[in-house]
Amino acid sequence: MRFNGAVNTVRLLFDLALVKLNLKNSIRIAKFSSTIHLRNGTSDLPVFRQIFLDNEYALKINSEEVKTIIDGGCNIGLASIYFSKLFSHARIIGVEPDEENFQSAVKNTKALSHVKIIQAGLWSRNGMLKTRFNSALGEWGITVEEAETAEGGLPAYTIDLIMKEHGLDHIDILKLDVEGAELEIFKTDYISWIPKTKYIVIELHDNLKAGCSAQFFKAIKDSGIQYSYYTMGENTVLV
Repeated sequence: MRFNGAVNTVRLLFDLALVKLNLKNSIRIAKFSSTIHLRNGTSDLPVFRQIFLDNEYALKINSEEVKTIIDGGCNIGLASIYFSKLFSHARIIGVEPDEENFQSAVKNTKALSHVKIIQAGLWSRNGMLKTRFNSALGEWGITVEEAETAEGGLPAYTIDLIMKEHGLDHIDILKLDVEGAELEIFKTDYISWIPKTKYIVIELHDNLKAGCSAQFFKAIKDSGIQYSYYTMGENTVLV
């Protein structure tokens, strides 16, 4: 209840119940200056609970020090909204490959001028990707794979290219929830940006792609930085 308090937590739970009953499709959180639109029957509701009720991204970091955040796999923009309150001085770039999630993220963050959402997938090299929907995982488990042609595909960006296109010389927080694409992201072309990243908050998906955790920690070790890490909910936080 980091931002909500007991009364507001009860109100949010009540609003979630109304969304689940199709009696409303949005929730207003005054402290976040945002109206959040949720799609009933999707993974939007459990994602909302994880972020705004369980506070899975309540990082213990001096907010004044955080100026740049990349939200990789931003889904419908909820983590970006949460970060916008926790780190009010930060510029936030959300990256989401799925068309419907992307449109929802744009809608949910439109009132936040310091949040920009781009439709793309993070990968080990620049190119084109295609999305794949797994009905067992829902909207928060959409994966990407390389596309053979550009037709119907979406851009694949490296972290390095995101930094160059947006004029970033460092990343204060890199949040990654990319459903196994971390295996590719940390496979090559990481030496240039890992040393410029202060915090990595990552959900590792060895259940989707074997070797994600091993590849992640190998890349961190190979980058030559000194680090510590801890777990928070489903996330590994590397400092």
